[in-house]
Amino acid sequence: MPTITQAFGHGLSMDTPPPVNYQGRNITITAEMLPAFYDDEGIDKQIKIRAFDSKTGENIKNVNFLIGLNYKDKMIFRNFFFAQHGDLTIKVYPSSDSEIEITGEKEPLLGGWMDTDTKPIEVKGPIFNSGGLYHLEIAIRTIDEPDNILDEPIKYDAYISIGQTTYYDQKTKDGQDVKFRVRSYYDTITNFEYNPSENTISFEIPFDWSELNISQIPYVHEEVLFPKHFADLLANSYTGQVNGIDLFKSSISIDDYSVEDGRIVHFVILQDHLRVLRDAQKKLVICQII
Repeated sequence: MPTITQAFGHGLSMDTPPPVNYQGRNITITAEMLPAFYDDEGIDKQIKIRAFDSKTGENIKNVNFLIGLNYKDKMIFRNFFFAQHGDLTIKVYPSSDSEIEITGEKEPLLGGWMDTDTKPIEVKGPIFNSGGLYHLEIAIRTIDEPDNILDEPIKYDAYISIGQTTYYDQKTKDGQDVKFRVRSYYDTITNFEYNPSENTISFEIPFDWSELNISQIPYVHEEVLFPKHFADLLANSYTGQVNGIDLFKSSISIDDYSVEDGRIVHFVILQDHLRVLRDAQKKLVICQII
């Protein structure tokens, strides 16, 4: 049977951590980074944070967020941001600069950057320059009233994956050219290879198998696209492996409709399935579909 190799990630551009009880309210946040794919053109790049009561759905007013944005274990920025009505929007302008520049207006108590009708919050610097996993450390420092500083901040960790599309030109067993498209929702792919003699595809991607990391991941998702005319890889079904461990059949699905002349093989591993696979605790994940 044809072989395709896959790696997996969060597959989400949004995360909602578990709520924290505060004076009878279940307060949580939703963190979102747009677009879902960093190389999407024509879509404004933004970070959106919303604080709300998960029981009622109502926004929390006058929130001062302390937000730290981390990428590949490096902190990009850590600043206060103020949301009068509970919704925070930060416009992002990626650049090759090594420094972060934030512009906007500030509220007077903690100096949090805030949106106004005339001046939005804008961040310029090394954000959205590549796909991968972003970690947002978020602490609520004020709530309800602008001067109501909490003795103990309400803390959350949000993990958001920004997808990345890559293309690979490979050779068939007859020496013909074939192009593969891989959409990674986790991190940078390396060592992509199609082996025509074994009819397999393989690539590598970093992955942290710790319980802390897995507990933050509802599911992980990758997809591989290849032309429908490439008969060597066409099959009614596929099986897979992660670090030599067989995947559940339900983790793999075929999509012959989204791209007219292509087949997409989706790999979606649920959190419980990740726990089954975590015995293969290696820093480097190699997923092989056999």
